[in-house]
Amino acid sequence: MNIVVCIKQTPVAADARLDPITKTLVREGVNLTISSLDRRALLESIRLRQETGGTVTVITMGPAQAKSALVECLALGADKAVHLVDRAFAGADTLATARTLAQAIKKLAPDLVVCGKLTIDSETAQVPSEMAEFLGMPQVTSARKIKPVAGNAALWVEQETDEGCERYEVTLPAVLSVTELVIAGRRPTPEELQAASGKEVVTWTAADLGGDPSGYGQTGSPTRVVELRSAELERKGVVVTTEDPKEAAERLKEYMVASGLFRPRASQVKLKQRPPLPSSADPKKAVWVYVELVAGKPRPVTYELLGAAHDLASGLGGEVAAVMIGGPDVQSLIPELGAHGADTVYMLHGDAYASYDTERYTGVLASAVRRHNPHVFLLPSTTIGRDLAPRLAARLQIGLTGDCIGLELEPSGEIAQIKPAFGGNIVSPIYSRTRPVMATVRPGMLTPL
Repeated sequence: MNIVVCIKQTPVAADARLDPITKTLVREGVNLTISSLDRRALLESIRLRQETGGTVTVITMGPAQAKSALVECLALGADKAVHLVDRAFAGADTLATARTLAQAIKKLAPDLVVCGKLTIDSETAQVPSEMAEFLGMPQVTSARKIKPVAGNAALWVEQETDEGCERYEVTLPAVLSVTELVIAGRRPTPEELQAASGKEVVTWTAADLGGDPSGYGQTGSPTRVVELRSAELERKGVVVTTEDPKEAAERLKEYMVASGLFRPRASQVKLKQRPPLPSSADPKKAVWVYVELVAGKPRPVTYELLGAAHDLASGLGGEVAAVMIGGPDVQSLIPELGAHGADTVYMLHGDAYASYDTERYTGVLASAVRRHNPHVFLLPSTTIGRDLAPRLAARLQIGLTGDCIGLELEPSGEIAQIKPAFGGNIVSPIYSRTRPVMATVRPGMLTPL
């Protein structure tokens, strides 16, 4: 089995800086480290190679000093290393990054592509699914166990979900993203690093990749960052002082209960009122909400998305539409969605759609978007949302902002998608150059309707 592993170098948290002009992370002249989940993706790929035979090729896109990360990968056991380095690649968002990596991966023609679920600097979890779309391969995201089957022609994969786990058999070639549970992490020893220091690292530029150069780097990026905001939390510094552990635990429990930690969020949030139907909504300004179903019911974040959609639609002069795919019984949910703010419900239902399927659902939503041309499309930042939205964005060739914590309609009519990074210490408004404006939203951040 020939495996390609995509890795990303992220700045050490203490050295993280953003370019005030480009609004992107500064990666030159700062200490970089391999993203921890990408490191585990490499180690799991090496384990698979030991079981099935073949090769492991590691690939990264970045400035000259990114070569050191590739040397570290060779020290850990990778067979080959490819460095994508060109000023034409600079300033790429997730779509442009996925497009560039996919173009390189096509030259390598692997049986399997593996990468980490996300990186701490951006936390988008978008590149794996977008790469899979550009490569025309099936995908399984958030994999925590992997086992070759069918004579190494397929893989048995256990996927981590919001409710627990699901198991799939995926035919190769395929793209996987992995969680921290897939394998224990480790770093190379000094001896391994020394042995790898003389190994070859192949360099490819935009000219080597071919394709349309306008699709790379900042010119190929449909999203942009305009400003940066500090979002460091102010801590209260409450200290429980006692020599009795039981008393300390009891006082801590009392404090957390008084702070509302264990109350259902619904009891702490004042719901928005259902607005009146618009008298003359502009169909070109529609705001769509994807309704993710769990056991035949809308996931609670749906009502948060409908609340945000109402705020945006009121300012834009458009309608709010719920978009739902499911089994034969989902028609019964239409009144509930209407009561929570949906002016229109688009629905595809039947036995073939009762269970989520990445390719099938992507195809349905892509056709719907092309037919109706909504202005905004909001999806939840859940396991399914993070699997589906990037694949859909890549198919439509549009921008996507992942894991948003807020949405703001500006006087200019642009929609600022508020995005955290580095564990929430930095937030920035992201703007889309393409339509629909597409974003996934973190559950629990917005007021439900």
